[in-house]
Amino acid sequence: VMSKIDGKAYVENEALLQAYIQKQILVPFNLSSDYMLRAKLVSLGKEEYILIVTMHHIASDAWSMSIIVKEVAELYNSYQQNRPSLVLPLPLQYSDYSVWQRENLQGSLLEEKLNYWKTKLNGIKPLELPLDYRRPIVRNTRGATIGFSIGKDFTEQIESFSKKQNVTLFMTLLSAFKVLLYRYSGQEDICVGTPVANRTLRETENMVGFFVNTLALRSDLGGNPTFTNLLQNIKDTALEAYKYQDAPFEKVVEAVVKDRDQSRSPLFQVMLVLQNTPYIPKLDLGEVILTSEEVANTTSKFDITFTLTTTALGLECNVEYNTDLYRKATMERMIGHFTSLLHSILNNPDQQISSFTLLGDSEKNQLLHEFSGYPAKYTDDETIVSLFHKQVMMNPHALALVFEDKNVTYQQLNERSNQLARYLQIKGVETETLVSICLERGLEMIIGILGILKAGGAYVPIDPEYPQERINYILEDTQANLVITTLESREKIIYSEGITLIELDGEDQEKIAIQELTNIPDVNFPHDLAYVIYTSGSTGKPKGVMIEHSGVVNLTYIQIKPLELRTGISVLQFASFSFDASCYEIFCTLLNGGKLVLASKETLLDVNAMENVLKEHQVELITLPPSYQSILREDIFSVKTIVSAGEILNPGHVTALQKKGVKVINAYGPTENTVCAALSENPIDEYGRISIGKPLSNVSVYIVDKAGQLLPVGVSGELWIGGVQVARGYLNRPELSAEKFITNPFSLESGRLYKTGDLCRWLPDGNIEFLGRIDDQVKVRGYRIELGEIESVLQEHPSVRQAVVLARPDAQGNNRLVGYTVPAEGSTIDRVEIQTYLSSRLPDYMIPQLWVSLEELPLTPSGKADRKALPDP
Repeated sequence: VMSKIDGKAYVENEALLQAYIQKQILVPFNLSSDYMLRAKLVSLGKEEYILIVTMHHIASDAWSMSIIVKEVAELYNSYQQNRPSLVLPLPLQYSDYSVWQRENLQGSLLEEKLNYWKTKLNGIKPLELPLDYRRPIVRNTRGATIGFSIGKDFTEQIESFSKKQNVTLFMTLLSAFKVLLYRYSGQEDICVGTPVANRTLRETENMVGFFVNTLALRSDLGGNPTFTNLLQNIKDTALEAYKYQDAPFEKVVEAVVKDRDQSRSPLFQVMLVLQNTPYIPKLDLGEVILTSEEVANTTSKFDITFTLTTTALGLECNVEYNTDLYRKATMERMIGHFTSLLHSILNNPDQQISSFTLLGDSEKNQLLHEFSGYPAKYTDDETIVSLFHKQVMMNPHALALVFEDKNVTYQQLNERSNQLARYLQIKGVETETLVSICLERGLEMIIGILGILKAGGAYVPIDPEYPQERINYILEDTQANLVITTLESREKIIYSEGITLIELDGEDQEKIAIQELTNIPDVNFPHDLAYVIYTSGSTGKPKGVMIEHSGVVNLTYIQIKPLELRTGISVLQFASFSFDASCYEIFCTLLNGGKLVLASKETLLDVNAMENVLKEHQVELITLPPSYQSILREDIFSVKTIVSAGEILNPGHVTALQKKGVKVINAYGPTENTVCAALSENPIDEYGRISIGKPLSNVSVYIVDKAGQLLPVGVSGELWIGGVQVARGYLNRPELSAEKFITNPFSLESGRLYKTGDLCRWLPDGNIEFLGRIDDQVKVRGYRIELGEIESVLQEHPSVRQAVVLARPDAQGNNRLVGYTVPAEGSTIDRVEIQTYLSSRLPDYMIPQLWVSLEELPLTPSGKADRKALPDP
């Protein structure tokens, strides 16, 4: 069907004309009544026209377009020249082919083909490429297209390589494309769709119609093969698939996919097309001058489709992408990585696929230098003690500590901690002596910490509310001979040979009080040990992280600007001192002249009481995990800045606080990097993503894949951290230290890196998005927890045969621990008994709140517990 319209209104308005063309293209076909081809002739003037031809895919394919152009040209020219047309009737029509296809694709013939595809595609998982936007619940086809070229010389190199490998150009391109997807997703089971002409009968070569079929080509990239080995495997896969190419794709989907996911296309989400069908010739209509017009594509059938067309000038390529999932800049980066990968492959095809570089020099420079924490001058010859002494000299009468009705000035704090330090030295404390400190919240806690540091030692905090078994383990692991405590907390310390208790409110009190008030000469250096904090361990035993003075000094210096630290600023001390966030609160405050407001645990857990403390002491700065932030009122008096750490932020809560004029900082960092490695002063971007910000100064950050290769912007991988704040290692755990703390392979100055196990990705502006844990470690109520530790303890209970612990979000998005248990044979599981048992072995924040009892755990094909298949509580 063709119609002609007057287009004079479009002559001077190109945008209006393009809009009209798009509108015509997008008009849907009525399959029951419309012709499957329609044309509009738009008259722009006496001798200028635009011909818009739209065909439905049900009636044609790319091969058909070449036939149609040739026949239109021949029919037009033969009419103009008044001669017989060379277009002859075909011996067979498409309807004949349809009948033949239907007869040959039924019964046992069809069943054989479908059984092949069911075997090949059984258990296939969706491709999880990194997205720019959250995937809609129901997939749509909004899209766009960008183009690129692969030049003639390089195309010939790829073709020459393919011939040497005895494979087709398509097989080489497909193999490279799958390596790209493997590197982007981290998945080894990769399935890519591709069309086949499916014109296996000679009679169909000149026939217009829809012959093309779609194949789902699945490959296992596990085991890190060389590219040449992978290429041969993909060749075998493709050749085998071609034998079964006439099984209609819709039938294959019906046979393989039992439960359709409306958010994704079935079987594969990414397609690769090599267009080497008959070249569509230029439409030659005699004296008529014709030019083709590029029309913007606004649809995308799949998440991403790479289409490469062979031409005399090389490969002309288009990338069609779903704009609900991706931005143009992301696709441009992917194109660059694809071409870089092709060059790397041709340079060394026998290399393992994990070793090929995706990055160009400029992108590598950006990741290594522009995005990583910039170097900044700081007092690298200072220690915690020397910086504290400077504050005492500058502000001796300023308040340093407040606890209930007691106030302590900097001078008083200095004198009392000097007395304790001198007493500790009498007891044998010297450089890097480990001294345990088991105290309730209060003034003595801070005096104890400073006293240990001034004596030259390193403090080991032990929360008196920890289970006895955990306290015993820490004391045994540290072999600390001295434990600073009080009469109230001393009962938690099991006496053993060699342990001496120093009771700050007991018989040691008078002995400490007679010591000199003056400063002890500095005995520490920047790389001496400052503290050892124990964190959750995957083997069931906590591990002691050793932090040096230099890391704390850099941390407190770099935080001055974002936290707006100054003399007299009032800061709440919220975290347990056995948790590294307390170091952030204590040292950022006291080494910058602020007032540290202490409160009892009972006060901090009572919202009204806590708010009274904030009001009474005009607290300006607090550090809280999001789960605690949500229970505070939005109008929190004098608070100007909230540092959020330990869990994922709630965007709605952040926005509400920001509207009240409260600055919300999202801070990220493992204990192994001295509390904080990155922070964001604007944690929610325009797309609603929550970022952990940019690395701190003098902190280097890298995001890598499983092989330790740098990953590009937008691609998720493990976060590695280097710089001055990296811990010395784990106490008494040389093998684990060697595994987690490695030499920096990206720096000429060597140095060390900590492998965090956190899954992150770079955002285009240099911020980092935290995506979760690579292993089973999570954060609950701000505490970092290794789920394996809880599982290990659970499985020691005689009535438990198997156990899995997961962190699942509640309605507010806060993590809750869920325990899944399988009882031992002949046993039943008493939840109250189990919780009582766990309470004797683990801190309360490591005890699951919800429980699910199962007869058996669901398993993955490899025999591991299938955590994703566990039911909701």
